[in-house]
Amino acid sequence: MVRTFPRNAAVVDYGPRSHVKWATRERILWPTWAYRVVAPQVRPRRLNIFEQTVLRLGQAGVFRSGDIAELMSLHPDLIDLIHADLRMRSYLDENGVPTEQGLSVLHEDEIREEDLVTGFVFQDTVGGELMPRFVEQLSRAEVEYGANGFPIVMGGTDGKPRRLSPYVVSPGKARAAAAPRPELVVEAIARSAASVKKWRSGRNRRDSNNEQDDTYEQNDLDDFLLSRATVDRVSFIDEEPLPVYLLTFLYVPESSEREMDWYACDPFGMGHDPRLRNQINSRLTSDTGLKNKIIQLLSKSTRLNLQDHFNFLNGIAELAPLQVQQRIPGIESRHPAFGQLVQFEAAFQEISHLGSSCPMWKIESFLREATKVLEAVFAHIEHGYAIEGVWSKVDVGSGARRSSHPGGKRAVDRKWLRVRIEAAFKSVGFPESVPKRLGSVSPQSLSAAVRYRDPSKLAAFIAATALVAEDNLKHPLAVAAVSAPELLTRISNIIDAGAPAGHANADPSSLGQAKAVMDDTYFVIAKLLGYSVDPFGEPAPCAEGVA
Repeated sequence: MVRTFPRNAAVVDYGPRSHVKWATRERILWPTWAYRVVAPQVRPRRLNIFEQTVLRLGQAGVFRSGDIAELMSLHPDLIDLIHADLRMRSYLDENGVPTEQGLSVLHEDEIREEDLVTGFVFQDTVGGELMPRFVEQLSRAEVEYGANGFPIVMGGTDGKPRRLSPYVVSPGKARAAAAPRPELVVEAIARSAASVKKWRSGRNRRDSNNEQDDTYEQNDLDDFLLSRATVDRVSFIDEEPLPVYLLTFLYVPESSEREMDWYACDPFGMGHDPRLRNQINSRLTSDTGLKNKIIQLLSKSTRLNLQDHFNFLNGIAELAPLQVQQRIPGIESRHPAFGQLVQFEAAFQEISHLGSSCPMWKIESFLREATKVLEAVFAHIEHGYAIEGVWSKVDVGSGARRSSHPGGKRAVDRKWLRVRIEAAFKSVGFPESVPKRLGSVSPQSLSAAVRYRDPSKLAAFIAATALVAEDNLKHPLAVAAVSAPELLTRISNIIDAGAPAGHANADPSSLGQAKAVMDDTYFVIAKLLGYSVDPFGEPAPCAEGVA
C-alpha cells in the first residue's frame, strides 16, 4: 500500500561516526519506516542441560559418578569433569551433594521469567529492506523548519550550537512492502547485537573521528543507543510504522592516498555502512538532488586536496632554497646555477609529496630538470674555461681522420672522434671506460655545441669540456675526477633518464628512479663545484672548485 511520508517527519540522531577522519562531508536525512516491536529477551542460563541433570539427581540422592553415568548414558569420565566444574563453582560439595547455592541457581534457571524489551527496527521506504539495527528508543533531534519547509537540525553543543541543513533524501513513492515478517525482525535484531559486540571488541584499535566532529555531543562507546538485546520472537506493537528521517552523512576520507571515493556513514555510529551506500547508489538515477550532493562532495574534496597541494607548493618555494644550501653548503643564492637547482629541488619535493598518486608526466618533468641543472653547471664552468677553440683539436690531420660526404665535402670521422673524446676523458683522469652517451657524440653535435656554446646539446658540451680540461689539471672536471672516478657514469645516468622522458615508447619512469637521479645530480654538482660528500650524505667543502 502507499503510505504518506510527510516532509515534517521526525528526525532522529544517533551520533553517526565515520570509520576514519573525513576530509569533507555532506549531511543527509535518510527516510525510513520505524516499526515498534516488543519481544521477550533471551537471558543466558547459568547451567547447561547436563549440569542441571546432575544437580537434580544429586537432589534426589544420586551422588556417585558411576550411577549418574549409567542413568544419563554418558561416560563416567565426563561425569567426573562435570562434578569437578560444579564443585569449583560451589554448586556441589566434596561429596557430590548440591549446595544451597547450587540449588538456588537450579531453581532460578527453571522459573526464570523472560524480560520484555521494546524498541524500533527501520525499513527502507523504497525496497522494504530492514536495516540490521535495533534501538530501544527514538533519539529525536531538535528541528526547526525553514521558509522552504525543509528541516533545519539544531546541532552542536550548548556552548557551540550549530544549525544544520542536511539534504533531505526523497522517500520516493513511499511504497513500502508489507510489515516485515517476524523472523526478519529477529534476524535484524540479532545482527544489531552482533554489530555492537564486534564494535566493542575493536574499539581500542579504532581511530575514531570524535575529536574532529564538534557537531554533536558525541556519545561514549559505552553509551550506544543500539540495543544488545537477544530475542527469539517478536510482536508488533503498532500496526502502522512511523515515518522517520535518520540523520547521517556521506564523506571522503582524509587519509585515503588521495583516492576520490566516498563512503556512507552508519546512522547509528558504527562507522561506514556499505549497505546504505548500495541503497544510495540504487537511487541516483531517480534522485538528481542526491546525485548532485555526491558530485559536490567529490568536488569539494578535490578542491580541498588541490588547496592543500597549492599550500604545499607555496611551502616548497620557501623550503627549496634552504634545502639546496643544506645539500651544498656554501653555495650562494647569486650563483648562476642556484635558480635551476632550486627548481630541481622543488620538483623533487612535489613528486615525493604526491607519492604513488604522482602522475607520470611530473616524474618525467623532474628528470628533465636534472639535465637542466647539469646544463646550468657546465655553462657556468665554461665561462671560466672557454670551449670555443676546441674544434681545432678534432678538425685537423690527414684524410684518415676524415670521411667523404655525399656532397663531396669532407667531415670528421665519427669513429675517430669517439677515440679522440675517450682519450680526452682519460687524460683528464677518468680511468674507467667512457659511457656511450658521452663518447659517441656526433661531429655535428660537437660542432654546434662549440660554435654556439650551447649546453642544451649536453653530451657534446661535456665532451668539449673534457677536450679543454685535458690541458689543465686545475679544471673543475679534472679536479672532480680525482675524488670521483665514477662521475661520468653518474652524469650518463642523469642524461639517459632525462633524454627519453619525452618519448612515448620509453619505459615508464618511477619514483625510485627519480630518487636515484636526485642523488646522482647532487653528487655530480657537489663534485664539479668543489665540494665532497660527507658520510651522512650532506656535501661538505673541499679545497678547490669553481663555486
